Amino acid sequence: WPGRGADGYIRAAGFKKGAALFCWACVLSTLGMGGMAQANAAADALCIWGMPRWLCAVLLTGAALLFAGRSLSAVGKLTERLVPVMTALFLVLCAGVLIRFPDRILPALESIVCGPFGLRPCLGGAAGYGVARAISQGVVRGAFTNEAGLGTGPLAYGSCRGGKPDVMGVLASVQVFIDTPVLCTLTAVCLLCAGWAPGTDGAALCLSAFSNAWG
Repeated sequence: WPGRGADGYIRAAGFKKGAALFCWACVLSTLGMGGMAQANAAADALCIWGMPRWLCAVLLTGAALLFAGRSLSAVGKLTERLVPVMTALFLVLCAGVLIRFPDRILPALESIVCGPFGLRPCLGGAAGYGVARAISQGVVRGAFTNEAGLGTGPLAYGSCRGGKPDVMGVLASVQVFIDTPVLCTLTAVCLLCAGWAPGTDGAALCLSAFSNAWG
């Protein structure tokens, strides 16, 4: 690898200023789209359990400072232990919703597949508003779920020592497939089966659905 991700390739091509611009764009993306948005989503979820928002800020800031000075490999070792546990727990909760409402699974899938082609969404799309909102929501949700196209993923894959580019590319593609078509579809089915509290979003939205299913 000429460098750790896209900035290395840009630098190797002779565009040092372009590589620096890319790095600064990644910093701004991490702060605006990553750190702030994810911290807010975590706080919304913790507030459901009665935790004050200021305490959420203190705990999340402390956790960030704890790992701020660590190397990328150290953070990677932490996440490679946390992510499988988080995924398994999420799948167990989703399975609980599907077990609780088995008769709602097929109607939920039908609404996902057939809903966009009804008269109301077609009229909204013809008016222009529906198309613009669908595209914007698709880009936002896609960027938040799998980061495909942001340029941040190669920073992690590029730091894998001994990893071949073709293998890393396949792993990155599989990651997007598991994360979006599989997990996001499962999440949508669970939300439609269990319902959610009005005004919730993000992690709080899922917790609301789990609460409706099992209390």
